[in-house]
Amino acid sequence: MNTPIKTELDSDWDFGISGVRDIGTLGFRDFGSSRYWDFGNLRQYLKLQSITTILKNSFNYTLEKVPQLAEKILVEYAEQSVFIFEGDLGAGKTTLIKSLCQQLGVETTVSSPTYNLVNEYEAKKQLVYHMDLYRLKDEAELFDIGIESYLSSSNTIIFVEWGDLLIPFLEQYVLVKLTTEEPKSRSCFVKLIKV
Repeated sequence: MNTPIKTELDSDWDFGISGVRDIGTLGFRDFGSSRYWDFGNLRQYLKLQSITTILKNSFNYTLEKVPQLAEKILVEYAEQSVFIFEGDLGAGKTTLIKSLCQQLGVETTVSSPTYNLVNEYEAKKQLVYHMDLYRLKDEAELFDIGIESYLSSSNTIIFVEWGDLLIPFLEQYVLVKLTTEEPKSRSCFVKLIKV
C-alpha cells in the first residue's frame, strides 16, 4: 500500500509558518512506526531519514513571525550557550538576534556589533554576548578580542554572526542558517552541531 509521506514536523515548530508539508507519494510501505521503500533498499531509507531531519529543522517565516521563531529556538535549544548565525548580508541575522535578546529579557537597545565586535547585554537570568566576527582575518585576532574568556564564562549565551573562525574552538553549537526567499520571506535551518 503506497501512502503519501508527510514531513515529520514537531508541533512545537509548526506555528502557522508556510513550509513544505508533503513530499509526495514515494512508494513507501508502513511497518510499525517506520517507513521503508517497497524493495527494501536501506540506502534509500537512510536518505529519507536525512531528508526528514532537514525538513524537521527547516522552515519558512515572514518578518512578522520573527518573535515566534526566536521563542521556538530558545525553547528547543534551552540548554545550549553558543549560537552561530550564517546567511548573506540582509538575510536577517541581526534582526533575529535582537528578537532572541528580547525573549531573554534584554531591556536595552540591541544593535549590531559590526564595529565593536562584541556587545554585552544583561538579560533576566544571564549575560548575552552578541558577536560579529566578519572583520576578523585570522585566529590571532580572535584571541586578541579575548574569545577564551567569553567561551569560559558561565551563565552566558553567545550569539555569533560570521563565526567560521570560532567553530574550531567549540565542542558544540547551534547553527542557525538564514536565507532570503523573497523580500519579506526568509528560510531558517536550525540544528545542534557537535564538533
